[in-house]
Amino acid sequence: MSGLLYKNFFLYRIELIVIGVLQIICSFTVILNSAQTGGSEETMLLNMIVHFSMFFLTSLFDSGLFANDEKRVATCFAISTPKGAKSQIQSKYYTLLIVNLAVLFFCFVTDVICCVIMDSVLYSCASFMIIFFSFSIILTAFGVPFIIRFGSNNGGNIKISTVGVLILLIGIYLLFGDISFFMADDPVAELMKLLTAENVMLVLSFIPYAAIILYYISYRISLALYRKGAENYD
Repeated sequence: MSGLLYKNFFLYRIELIVIGVLQIICSFTVILNSAQTGGSEETMLLNMIVHFSMFFLTSLFDSGLFANDEKRVATCFAISTPKGAKSQIQSKYYTLLIVNLAVLFFCFVTDVICCVIMDSVLYSCASFMIIFFSFSIILTAFGVPFIIRFGSNNGGNIKISTVGVLILLIGIYLLFGDISFFMADDPVAELMKLLTAENVMLVLSFIPYAAIILYYISYRISLALYRKGAENYD
């Protein structure tokens, strides 16, 4: 398994460099925002948006991990090895999980620095980062089986299309749903109050568990589709 992980990280190195640069930009933006605006709901909301964007962008690079293995010879070789397709698929899921955990770690470090700068933990984004991490894991769990079955290009397009549908649904809600908090004297404070409400936090607390379950289910589906997907390779 260690050899497969090393191979994955080596083949994924360009994407890792890009993710690293994005993480530096994310951390710099959040720290600068915290230093300039101080502790407030507006500061926390902007920091949350930047951290969420970091996890979201990370999930969009998943297909790069599979592109170099999309050759029939490589797939047949992987299947013929003693540990076979199971280790090959496991290594992919472990690699993506490690990358997301690394992003989570650096976002946590950034949040700690921001709390020191603001001299308060009241506006920490740590609890929401777990949700953002789980959301990224769910996106990966949804997208990888399509990548395995239809290839990195087609699978990635399906994933992006799904995200587009989610954005469309959010837009429809903003047009026809309850957005009364926008009419308040301090809409940001009202939005943060809504997000930190007891009922909302209770629902959000189940998302990490759902992410774990969906990630495992995704692995089992990808394992079942691996041989079928190889038929599409040259």
